[in-house]
Amino acid sequence: MGREYTIEELAEATGLTERTLRLYRTKGLLDAPTVRGRTGYYDQRHMAQLRMVKAFVDHGFPLALISSLASRDLVQVEIARLLRAIVERETPASGRRLDSAVTIDPMMISVMDRQRPGSLEELVTLGVMIRDEAGNVHADAVLVALVNALYLHDARAGSLGGLGVTAGRLAHEFADGQRQDPVIDLANEDALRLLVELATSAFREALSHALRR
Repeated sequence: MGREYTIEELAEATGLTERTLRLYRTKGLLDAPTVRGRTGYYDQRHMAQLRMVKAFVDHGFPLALISSLASRDLVQVEIARLLRAIVERETPASGRRLDSAVTIDPMMISVMDRQRPGSLEELVTLGVMIRDEAGNVHADAVLVALVNALYLHDARAGSLGGLGVTAGRLAHEFADGQRQDPVIDLANEDALRLLVELATSAFREALSHALRR
């Protein structure tokens, strides 16, 4: 079992007030805690929910809209996809990566780097994660949502970091091949986006098939 938090500890860990957490509970943005005795306990599932809510709030979405999305049982991954799509549509290409990213929980980073030393630096070098000038680490909202979901299925942070490193290396190998023999004009943003989607879809289909063999 992962770490559990009282509401006071959850507030401290997330930088939110207890009043805000209770408001999110009321609006259906935060699941009810597990109650033992007279104390409610929150876990990583709740932390994942709060990270997604914070990403939307930081981008100016009203709580009523966020609550509406949550009430329709959209999973975190699909909500994150929506967030990324909106940011990509409204933000110049030069600023999209950080604007559509979510800050990574420092505790998760610490666990990942302890289980797989050096993985954080390699993920940043490969571009899977981003470190800002203040030293905070960020990643794509969809990636974070997927990691959160897998984390709840007992995946180890170090193993997920290793997976990210492997995928990042494959991406760089593919990019090197495209620079030598490009199938499109790599300076064309629309064509580049389509190429990335094609490569991602092909990798997803091949991986899904290979893992089921």
